[in-house]
Amino acid sequence: MSETHKNKQSSKMKSDNEELDLGVLFNLLRSLFISIGQGIKWIFIAVFNLIIAFFIYLKKHILKFIIAALIGTILGAILEYKIKDPLYSSSMTVQANYESIIQLYKDIEYCKGLISEDDFVSLGEYFKIDSLSAATIKKIEVIPYTNDNQIILAYNDFISKLDSNVIENIDFDKFSENIPKEEFLYHVITVESTSRTIFEKLEKPIINSLAENPYYSKLLQTEIGNLKSQENVLNISMIELDSLRQLYKKLSLNESIKENAATNFYLGNSEIDKRDIVVFDKYIKANIDLVEIKSEMNLKNEIVNVVSSFNKTGAEVKGFFRNKMVLGFFAGIIIILIYLLVIEMNRFLINQEKKLKGN
Repeated sequence: MSETHKNKQSSKMKSDNEELDLGVLFNLLRSLFISIGQGIKWIFIAVFNLIIAFFIYLKKHILKFIIAALIGTILGAILEYKIKDPLYSSSMTVQANYESIIQLYKDIEYCKGLISEDDFVSLGEYFKIDSLSAATIKKIEVIPYTNDNQIILAYNDFISKLDSNVIENIDFDKFSENIPKEEFLYHVITVESTSRTIFEKLEKPIINSLAENPYYSKLLQTEIGNLKSQENVLNISMIELDSLRQLYKKLSLNESIKENAATNFYLGNSEIDKRDIVVFDKYIKANIDLVEIKSEMNLKNEIVNVVSSFNKTGAEVKGFFRNKMVLGFFAGIIIILIYLLVIEMNRFLINQEKKLKGN
């Protein structure tokens, strides 16, 4: 009986301990949520007070901001419509073969360097134009033409050159984030100039710079020679396959004449028919290969294929943040803001200095 009593007492103590643990846990959670709520409230009040202080400060100096923005806008308008020459832009899309895209990017970087250094004599020599015309060129750049389809094609082309063991370590997402520019099929060259009619003069020098490179010329000759050899082999194969098909037709016709003469009932020679089908399949396959080779020859017959040329006249470059009036408006506000911050900082430092002297 005493043992049963002890068990009951033990169970009761265990239950009390569990209730105590749950109570402590609930109290901790309650304190945590209260702290989080107070923290959020404090942040909200701090942000609200900061916004109010900003508007009070803005109200105090609103006239200064309006005057600065107005002056900046007026100066920007004078620069935009009276002093600055209009800027025009045009683009050319190219397809570079034989890895010549590497040289294309180097050439464009070279031209960008000459523009930044105002070396218009060298720039004129590169484009075979006079230095005054070269001085009108304000910007030149080349970027890959990208879209989802182009990235997929580049990925497929890239992995086709790799070993099967390496492909497992390269997924599409990683490739699309770090895709080499050489893997893109098309590239867009954009030029900005104060001359509206200079763009046509720039196309040939850019293309000839690559076309006259001996290394790429050798690759072109080798590739086209290989493709022509394949074309000749396929043409000969198709002639032979066609002759073989004609032979099978004659044999089939002779067999049909013999069968009709003997039984007046002909179901066809299945062996000859099967051979004819196999030959026909090979003929179709050779024809498809020939079409693909001719298409590849057309694409690779030039070191650089011009997909779309520069326009005869460039389009005027426009944009909200390119407009000098807009830039002047924001520049005026930023300048007066910096000025006021410097004044406030100076005032703060003076007060701190006085406090230090007073101590």
